[in-house]
Amino acid sequence: MMAKSDAENALNEMETNLEEIFNSILKRIDDESIGFESPIIDRAIKWLLGFKDPSGGFTNEGENIPSPASSAYVLLALSSSGYKYKNEIASIINYLKSTQNSDGSWSYYAGSEGSIGVTSLVLKALNRAGFAGIDIYLKGEKYLIESVRKLLNSEQTELNISRLSLALIAVGKHFKSIKNDILKWFENGMNPNFSFGLPPEGDAEVTSTVYAALKNVGIDNHMTMGMLSYIFGMQSKIGLFRPNNKTEERVDTTAYIILQLIWSGYDIISDERIIKALSSMIQFMNDDGGFPDYAGDISDVETTALVITVLSLSGFAKVIKIPILRKMITNSKKNAMELYKSAENVIINELTSYRNKISTLEEKVKFWKAVAGALGSILIAVISILVEIMF
Repeated sequence: MMAKSDAENALNEMETNLEEIFNSILKRIDDESIGFESPIIDRAIKWLLGFKDPSGGFTNEGENIPSPASSAYVLLALSSSGYKYKNEIASIINYLKSTQNSDGSWSYYAGSEGSIGVTSLVLKALNRAGFAGIDIYLKGEKYLIESVRKLLNSEQTELNISRLSLALIAVGKHFKSIKNDILKWFENGMNPNFSFGLPPEGDAEVTSTVYAALKNVGIDNHMTMGMLSYIFGMQSKIGLFRPNNKTEERVDTTAYIILQLIWSGYDIISDERIIKALSSMIQFMNDDGGFPDYAGDISDVETTALVITVLSLSGFAKVIKIPILRKMITNSKKNAMELYKSAENVIINELTSYRNKISTLEEKVKFWKAVAGALGSILIAVISILVEIMF
């Protein structure tokens, strides 16, 4: 006859196996390789693709001329959301190659004066898309590097602060050796509330750009902490960000700030304020699938591309869906383990009760049928829970 200790060992082993099943599911959920299809992103991209020009570039809403700026935003969105759009990505890259100016810059509209902001954006988008054209990169970087050197000798106007920040986001690695000089230049243009932009209120978009620039050259001090405090101080109750305290919250401002935080290396996933911003932002999708600059406005190509980019780069599914799924499975695990322990106690008690009574083969068979029935009930309950979780 099986001893009580043998039965307990068998039950404990089953309990361990059950816990391992749940732990393996939780581990898979935490694995970054797990992806979730996002109908929000797919629908927004479908709307974006309606603005593709025969040249390979993209136009913006209400315009009929493609631009390197809009095209770079779309390239960033498509290359951040996966590899389903290889043909579109290749077309945009070819368009951007053809619109680079002789000095290495890109313009908002092809053929016009080069723009530091657009050039920085294009280089970031090309890099994200895995473009391997070294000559294109070097020409663009050279233009930005020369621009940084000129700007460090200029006055700290809002425009110059924005231009220098945007350039450093793309080529900051080349200026880490003079980061103290860069810090002093920005300190001379900072408002008392740690903001940048038109004083005294400042501007959250400009401040987030400066924050990303400083982080890219290796600066992390009380100044950057103060800037973060200012930026999150511009977050409204619904989760979106405002440019400053005198303006309303905006979708484009929110997406832009989150992108700068991502480019700064900020830990997006663990910040509940960002989760709130992302959750709020997706509520403003228009019926056509695009996103507006602000509530009630028509959809905008660049804003829609920005939203897609931050939803993808921030790990939209991981940030919003996975914690919910993980909580559900953790609760189910707790319920299943409690159910198992309860059934296990019944079996052990029954075993103790029958132990001294079992003398005939008929009684032994009856007992083990009872044990088998109890174990079967446990397994059925556990399987039901797992099916509910997975499907």
